[in-house]
Amino acid sequence: MPSGFGGGSSGGSHGGGHFGGSHNRGRSSWGSNQPYRNGSRVNVTPIFFWGGLNRRVNNPDSSDSYTQPTSFGYKLLSLLSVILGLALFACIVVGMISIINISTCKQDYSMYQNMCKHAMDDERFCIQAEVVSHNYNPKYKKWYFNYQMTDGTESYMGYTFCVYTEQEIKEFEIGSTIDVAMDTLFLNATTDSVPLDYYQMDINRDGQYVYYKQLLTIFGILVVVDIAALITVNVFASKMVKKYNENKFNTDLDTNKSSEQASDSAVYCNYCNSKLSPNATTCPHCGASATKK
Repeated sequence: MPSGFGGGSSGGSHGGGHFGGSHNRGRSSWGSNQPYRNGSRVNVTPIFFWGGLNRRVNNPDSSDSYTQPTSFGYKLLSLLSVILGLALFACIVVGMISIINISTCKQDYSMYQNMCKHAMDDERFCIQAEVVSHNYNPKYKKWYFNYQMTDGTESYMGYTFCVYTEQEIKEFEIGSTIDVAMDTLFLNATTDSVPLDYYQMDINRDGQYVYYKQLLTIFGILVVVDIAALITVNVFASKMVKKYNENKFNTDLDTNKSSEQASDSAVYCNYCNSKLSPNATTCPHCGASATKK
């Protein structure tokens, strides 16, 4: 729940973004001392595609000399393998994004709980604010409201997280006043704030937190299913490659044997050694008799 200085155009979410509701992490003394990070670079395991070595097959049991089949079935398995690999990559990325958002929600929750407790113990860190508007976040399916804090001369806007149902948001009537906890003794443009009703509120009421927990569960299941499918496709494709090369090797052997047998039954001239037709008895070149070699 940010102060009125930072954030996006609307409100209700942790860490900013399109829906707004961010706050300047790291400037508050309550909670984590680490500065807020807008994102994290994700290292992703490389995807291996189906490839082949186009070399002559000398041994059907030697996998390093295999060639790829050209059948439609093998091409379909190769395409499916690529699609599953890309899907796995996408699931991992979404999972990492979900983990980052869940972690941000937990850090915010701890920080603002401490801020509320400190304001309740020391009233100097508490100020009254006026509810300005109600807003609905369709992504997180929860309501939040904007409020305005005034120090007598300057006014600053604040907004809550998406923690309210439609019925609960009606309890905060527009124009009514609420108690707000601050992280600074005097209100200014860098003050971070949170309504005191957030104190000891269950984190599972936070629409953003619940959204990314559900997303992580769904894509975690998809990762397991995707890996199982990828292994199955690769096993079938490997068997297809081995069968293809075994048949190719046997065909090559039969062709070589036929060539050797044809060479063994050739007829040659006794005199000039010319190769003759299989049924020839005399040489058409010199007239000498023919013999089988």
